[in-house]
Amino acid sequence: MSKRDLALTVLELEEGQFFWVVMEAVDAESEECLTYAPVDPATTAALDYSQSLIEGAAAVRALQGLSPFGNPLVAVGIRVASDDGERANVSSAS
Repeated sequence: MSKRDLALTVLELEEGQFFWVVMEAVDAESEECLTYAPVDPATTAALDYSQSLIEGAAAVRALQGLSPFGNPLVAVGIRVASDDGERANVSSAS
């Protein structure tokens, strides 16, 4: 399957209501600019930009034929709580 030329944006349509929109490249009248048309917008608002961006990224993965939640990379230095409540650094090595 060939990859589609997709872009993701997040819009705050009303204060505190964030919607993601997946767009696909379309033929442009000029080679000096990129033109995209909406192909898959969120139907419900997220409460913050980051959550909307995460949901939109899952939509992009689905449109590309990939698992929305795949096997994400773990960033080095992220601190998480273990089952016993202790905090520890997460290693990027598996």
